[in-house]
Amino acid sequence: MSTTTEKKPIDALREIMLREQDVKRLVRLAEWSGGRFLYQIETPFATFPKFVIGTTDAAFDDVRIKHRCGLEESSDEAWNRFTDPDGHREETEGL
Repeated sequence: MSTTTEKKPIDALREIMLREQDVKRLVRLAEWSGGRFLYQIETPFATFPKFVIGTTDAAFDDVRIKHRCGLEESSDEAWNRFTDPDGHREETEGL
């Protein structure tokens, strides 16, 4: 019987992201699709972008920015669009 507990990929990713210098606060992190994760962060920057939503792989090596803005309310609205319960996910690569 093993006493070591293996971390779930989302928990390991959370730890990786929180060590990044450009992550002041991890607002949300959720499983996305195709083995990717959707994240919402607050940056430490005093100016734009203050909040960023993106997708990444479990190693945080393949980051794709989906939304950037200066207000948390706008970031929350974008998060809600990306996680629409009807499955309508907005694809806005290359912002």
